[in-house]
Formats: sequence, structure tokens, C-alpha cells
Amino acid sequence: MSSFGRAPFAALAGVLAFGACSLLAPGDDELLSGPEVKDGAPDTPDRQGDAAPDISQDGEMSDTADVSSPADAATDGAQAESGADAAEDANDAPQSDAAARCTDAADCVAGSFCNPLGRCRSCSDPAMLRNLSELEYGTPEPLTAINDAAELLHLRYPRAFDGTTKLLYQRDLFAAQIWLTPDMTQTPGSPLPYPIDVPGVSEAAALKYEPGVGPLAGFNFFFYAEVNRGDERSPYELFGATIDSFGYAAAVSRLPAPFNSAPTAGRWNFTLALSQDRAIWASSDGGLLVQLVTARLGETTTSVLSLPDANGCRPNQLEWGPWLAPSGRVLFFNAVERTMDCQLTSQFPRDIYVVELDESGKPVGPAIPLRGVSNPGTTEIDGSLSFDQCWLYYSKETNAGLRLFRARRVR
Repeated sequence: MSSFGRAPFAALAGVLAFGACSLLAPGDDELLSGPEVKDGAPDTPDRQGDAAPDISQDGEMSDTADVSSPADAATDGAQAESGADAAEDANDAPQSDAAARCTDAADCVAGSFCNPLGRCRSCSDPAMLRNLSELEYGTPEPLTAINDAAELLHLRYPRAFDGTTKLLYQRDLFAAQIWLTPDMTQTPGSPLPYPIDVPGVSEAAALKYEPGVGPLAGFNFFFYAEVNRGDERSPYELFGATIDSFGYAAAVSRLPAPFNSAPTAGRWNFTLALSQDRAIWASSDGGLLVQLVTARLGETTTSVLSLPDANGCRPNQLEWGPWLAPSGRVLFFNAVERTMDCQLTSQFPRDIYVVELDESGKPVGPAIPLRGVSNPGTTEIDGSLSFDQCWLYYSKETNAGLRLFRARRVR
């Protein structure tokens, strides 16, 4: 049941849940009404419940710096070749044919990619992201099993569930719903059960991650949802849960400050991104100013992120879709395409941008479009990485609507 004709803030809510392009081009979709109470359901907007047992996250990522192909793993003189590889990478020019180790990722061990110089490199090594202008992904692959079952729905926020083929994603038209597929290449899966899914309420931007410190350490799953406070605004708030390998949670809980504000403050908080020691999320007073804010886990002090591009243009938009690498030093986010003089382009296409952050969470250098994926004039959004960081998952505008794709790292 839709709610067209509600208060002006409903238009903003529709944009956040269903992906409008910019302040100048909000979407027509609007949110539904508040939660419907059913047998056994919590009767408060916080969705509080008994604490669920903590379940560890699967698929920890390796920090191996250099990965040799299986055939060459025991080659005599590997240390000397490794030094030559480093020098070659630094100069970006091959030094000898004998040093080549791969022609594609199939020649490398799991968790690594084959770079243009024919070297197998660890996808999770932070040193391999020292120059984000060189970060690149290969030919996009549609997630056909999921896309073909979408019909009129839009698909967004693909996020790895663990180190296997499981994938979280969002289906939405008038209300957003979080789904989990056990195999992204074979089946669309099914919606996560109650208490995560509440009929008639939007739940969105799911994230499977287990923080090691701070007040979120007891959870391994995060999302945002509408809450009903008896008014027309239906604000968004951030929630956490502990889920098992099938996506079941015994309870969900409203996140504490600074991730949510006091209800009287009237702020909206949504699209949480997490790393080992940092959080980034979007926050708004319910108006047209939506900012990215960041805080170290375990601290309550927040700061606003300003993310200028190479032309000095600072995005001013309603949605960001942030995702953090586990190190906390690389941020993916959505940005509306702009000209060199910072004007919006026609049709308001959006791209996936990437930026390096320092230890304090501030950007190091300009944000840039992600190579191999972000194309001028088309919309690509909601980028995230697999648990081994070798695959990029994202949503792309097609003739059928927003659909899910993946692309393997090549540089």
C-alpha cells in the first residue's frame, strides 16, 4: 500500500529508499506507513528484543602482500623475483619475460588478482591500493539469476554475506526489502525473515560485518529502516542484529549514539558503512541536506566528511551508498556526475567514486570515478567488495531498471 500525497518529507523518504538521482531530480516513489504489529512482534519503533547470541562472521580476509601462482609457489629464487616484481611495479614497466607469473586470475591462488604486468597480487593487501587512480575492474558480469526474477523491481545494495556465494541485496518499488541468496549465480533467494522484515515498512542497505571494538561489537548485521512515531515523517534509523548463516535473527536493536540521535532531535540516519575501527553513515535533519558523517568505533565524536573530486566539486545529494574497505582507508560512494565547472549533467547519471582516507577519516586527495565500472552518462551505484576484496558488486541502470552486476579486479 503506497502513501502518495503525504507530507513533503515523504518525497525525501522516497528518494532515500528507492534511489533518486539528485536534489534536482527526486524520485516519485514514497514510503509506506509504519510497522504493522503482529503476533510476537515488538510494539516499539526500536524493534528491541532479547540479546541474540553472538555469531562470528565467516570469511576473514588475508593481509598477504604478494601471492604467487600455484605452479610457481615453490620456485627457487622466489625472493629475488619478488624484489624484481616490486621494482617493476614501481616503474610500471616490465623488466623481463621470465618474471611473468599469470595471464589471468585463474593462474593465481584464491584471494588474488593478475595485474597488467602478469603478477599475482593479494586483493586484500592495502599496499595494492596505494594509488586509487590505478584501481580497475574488468568486464561487468550481470547476476542473471537475480536480475531475471526482479520483474518491475529495482535491485540495489549488493553486499557479500560471507566468503561464499551468498549475497545480500535490496529489492524495492514502493517499499524496500532485504533479500539473501545462497548462491548469487543460481537463485534470487528469499527475503530475510521477521524481525528484520516487517510488512509495510522499508528495510534497506544491509551490511554483514562484525566490528571488533566499540558498542557495535555484539552485532554482525546492520541495516536501516523506517520507524513510526505517529507523525507523517516516518524517519529512518539504524539497527543491528546477530544473524545466523541462514539470515535468521532472534531480535533487532536500535543502535546507540552516535549512530542514532535522540527521537526528539528529528534526525534521519541511514546507510551505515563499517571497517575495523571506523563507521561512516548518512545523516539528515529530514530536509534536503544529507551529509556523510564519520566516527571511530567506541567514540561518540562525529565529523562531517567533505569529498571533493578532482575539479574541486563537492557532491550535494540525497544519497551516498557508502562502503568501507576493512582497513578503513578506502571509501566507495555514489556521486552524481558533474561537469568540470561543477554543474549537473543531463539526466543526472551517478557513478561509483573511490577515495583514500587517512587515520582520522579525512580524505587523502580527490575522490575519483572507479575505473572499469563508472561510465559517463550511465548510472552505476552502490559499490562494495567481496570478502576477499577481489570482486566488486554494484547496481547498474539498464532498460529493465536497476540491476546487479559484479566485476573482477584487474589492476
